[in-house]
Amino acid sequence: MRSGFCRWECGRKTRNQSGICDGCWQRREELRAERKAEEQAHSINPRRVEAGRKLGQAKQEKPAREGHF
Repeated sequence: MRSGFCRWECGRKTRNQSGICDGCWQRREELRAERKAEEQAHSINPRRVEAGRKLGQAKQEKPAREGHF
């Protein structure tokens, strides 16, 4: 981030202590919705999710060692 420019990289100048220009602050809900939509578009592969779930189940089913504190 360059000093004096918007932290959210829109390129506008700002002198706010937060570093976020007034335009971005007014559009924050819209920007948040765009970011969430982009994150969902790049979500984790369903096969990886299933593999993680199976691994978690296997760890729960594994008996604990006796005498281990």
